[in-house]
Amino acid sequence: MLMTIRKNLRCRRGFTLLELVVVIAIIGILAAILIPNLTQSTQSAKNSKMKADMRSIDSALAMYYANNKNAYPADAATYKTAMKAAFNDQEPTDAQGNTFTYATATGGYTVSGNDASGTAHLSPASVGYVAW
Repeated sequence: MLMTIRKNLRCRRGFTLLELVVVIAIIGILAAILIPNLTQSTQSAKNSKMKADMRSIDSALAMYYANNKNAYPADAATYKTAMKAAFNDQEPTDAQGNTFTYATATGGYTVSGNDASGTAHLSPASVGYVAW
């Protein structure tokens, strides 16, 4: 009897087709559950980074305002120079990887960028800011 069991075990060396199909189906179900959650988490992280960068831009512009006779950068080129100085030679980007848009406005400035879904937002210190 022991010889018969050993002989049967020696003949069976791999997985059956049914076992492989079951494992692949389980992996597919888990992937279908996890991938949408990972995508949503990535978008949320990009949006959070963008909000933090906008606050940092507002702080950098407030320092620029204080150091330059109570004036904000006059144009986009001056803004880019100020941001590179404030961000260690790396201009900050929005959630889609584009640089923020700067414009002067009456009584201040506007800095805008797009979130991960493509919706445009203003920085908190921008003229005309609405909470998002």
